[in-house]
Amino acid sequence: SALANAERNHCQIEFALPKEFSIKYPVAHKFDVVVANILAPALIELAADLKRVLAIGGQLIVSGILADRHAHVLRSLAPLNQVARDDLGGWTAITLGA
Repeated sequence: SALANAERNHCQIEFALPKEFSIKYPVAHKFDVVVANILAPALIELAADLKRVLAIGGQLIVSGILADRHAHVLRSLAPLNQVARDDLGGWTAITLGA
């Protein structure tokens, strides 16, 4: 459905598969916007890859994080800085940029 929504809104989008597939099909591009909606342990594990594929001046949006426990995720994504945060129902989405 994400691909259909992107096409309907005339967005160019690339989806990365889970880590076991990314070894075989590595993401070699840089992106202006990277979105990761996964739990904190996975965000921390993938932090280096998320930063690697983010274009200079781009934004990384992470969600799937408990609103009251996310400092460790932000530390793993340094030196990116928080530019926005949105909390809903005990969960948070954080936008980071350089």
